[in-house]
Amino acid sequence: MALRRPPIDVMSGPETASPPAPGGGMVAALLWYAAALAACLAVLAVNREPLFYFDTFGYLSKGYKSLAMLGFGLPQAGGGGAGGGGGGARAVADVDGTHSVVYSLLLALLARARLLEGMVLVNAGLVLVTGWLVARVLRRDYALSLPLPMLVALPVIAAATTALPFYVAYIMPDIFTPVLIVMIALLSVFVHRMHRGEIVLALGLGWVAALAHLSHPGIALLMVPLSALAALLVSRRRWWVAPLLVASFVAVPLAEKEAFKVSVETVSRAEVSYKPFLTARLIQDGPGFDYLAAHCPDPAIATCALWRALQGSDDPYRLTASHIIFERSAQLGSFLHMTPEEQRRVSAEQFDFFFKVLADRPFATTLAFIRNALLQARMVEIDMTLPGKGTREKMADWNQMVPESPVALGRLSPEGAWQGGLERLHLAVYGLSALLLVGGALGIGGLPVPVRLLLALVLAGILANALVCGGVSQPATRYGARVAWLLPQFAALMLLVRLGLPAGRRRAAGTAG
Repeated sequence: MALRRPPIDVMSGPETASPPAPGGGMVAALLWYAAALAACLAVLAVNREPLFYFDTFGYLSKGYKSLAMLGFGLPQAGGGGAGGGGGGARAVADVDGTHSVVYSLLLALLARARLLEGMVLVNAGLVLVTGWLVARVLRRDYALSLPLPMLVALPVIAAATTALPFYVAYIMPDIFTPVLIVMIALLSVFVHRMHRGEIVLALGLGWVAALAHLSHPGIALLMVPLSALAALLVSRRRWWVAPLLVASFVAVPLAEKEAFKVSVETVSRAEVSYKPFLTARLIQDGPGFDYLAAHCPDPAIATCALWRALQGSDDPYRLTASHIIFERSAQLGSFLHMTPEEQRRVSAEQFDFFFKVLADRPFATTLAFIRNALLQARMVEIDMTLPGKGTREKMADWNQMVPESPVALGRLSPEGAWQGGLERLHLAVYGLSALLLVGGALGIGGLPVPVRLLLALVLAGILANALVCGGVSQPATRYGARVAWLLPQFAALMLLVRLGLPAGRRRAAGTAG
């Protein structure tokens, strides 16, 4: 089936192809969008400042260093407190590739312009544009009777009853994760029903999102086969287009990382390395620890150097992934106590180490990944968006080193008594929304099959996020809550689609046509 390219201005609004809807008009549209924007900015309004994480300053530091490497002559932030998770000085190699170059540069440019708070508006804009694109395609394709601004605003307002406004106010790349998931779902099901401009916008959003965080290419990779399956269920004609586009969300970040590596080696005569999160995860889970215990010392296994470092203490906390990588104390430190060359070799070996451990202990390794993913899927609290002690220390270091781009604390902190009650409310909304989405995906409610597939892929994307973050990094509430607000957003959108469907299409067949 050829891509539809109707002879209309593809960015002029869906009213061209849909019947007039009650409640339309410029004033009503502005009110709907203003309400959605206000809902997104609710936490910023309460906090009066953006929310920060200790690793925010790692992104800022890398952004400043990248600008300096490009010849802008900017002061190089970094050193002590702004190293972003490593506790300061170089831990693995001359350049740490863990932080996204694209996101780091964006933050650094905003910080240099004293507009770091503007990232909150970027975050809100991403949410609204993503919701607008999905609503536009659905409204036109199913001739929904509801106005587009309502279809955009109400789901966003529903999501804002949970973690959404916290992540809009959060100066971290986590807001890009749900953008990536939604673009994968939309393209997988509706690419043959979208206008050329819509496809370009979806690809642009997806590429930027894929470049924003190290976990995103992994999520996209897991979604490629699901995208192919959904495309086949929609139509067998040119079904391969959708998974090919989704695969670009893996290819583009890989190409960017290779280009960055070559640039660093050419311009700075340095090396790019990545923190060994996967190795640390395997050690904490047990299979990696048992493998090293059985095979070390062995000069052919670089990770045996980490094994030796772990023997310096019997404290059980030394075997947690975060302590293995980031801890500097004599009692718990391991990776940072190794020589720079040993650190490089351990980091470079982490994927080979994973396959060795998997081959040696396949059942235990697989079980650990599943266990971590299930644990991660349940962790949806917003506590990690609130600046704790470590973040406040990083912030003070940053303001001392880079006084021309200061940041400030807001009113919210993890010590607030309000947090427990709010998180219980969030859990209730997530539970109800998940039930609605699962029911809608299974056919309860008479939704068209493409809409059901869209819902199913959003749910699958949330699970893929849990598998990648829980299995490769470490289960954390930050990773779960960053995508959990998609549940109420798409539950509300599902109900609106059901309400707006013409009577004759409420049990529409799921074939593309």
